[in-house]
Amino acid sequence: MQSDSWIVSVEPTQVTLVDLKNGAQVTRRPIQAEAAIMNPTANILALRSGSTIQIFDLDKKAKLKSYAMPEAVVYWKWTSPGNLALITATSVYHWALEGAGDPTKMFDRH
Repeated sequence: MQSDSWIVSVEPTQVTLVDLKNGAQVTRRPIQAEAAIMNPTANILALRSGSTIQIFDLDKKAKLKSYAMPEAVVYWKWTSPGNLALITATSVYHWALEGAGDPTKMFDRH
């Protein structure tokens, strides 16, 4: 789990969010994605579908960022409330939530 407040389940035609801090309230969104992770402290959801990563602010109901990665993401994790790490077969990227920038390549793997 990326967040102590949320459980996220990805199903073929929807993403289900369970708010553990609000009486296990269940919210279903009609979104198709391969994977989803909640920000550890904010109501921010990151979605991955193919090589595309999108970040949404659920409180504002707004897409914050979107980026098509040059290669498949094999692992991803919120390393802090403001940074999403994206690992591919050959590289490690950091994507800052603040600002309009794309993911920054930090170093090569292998």
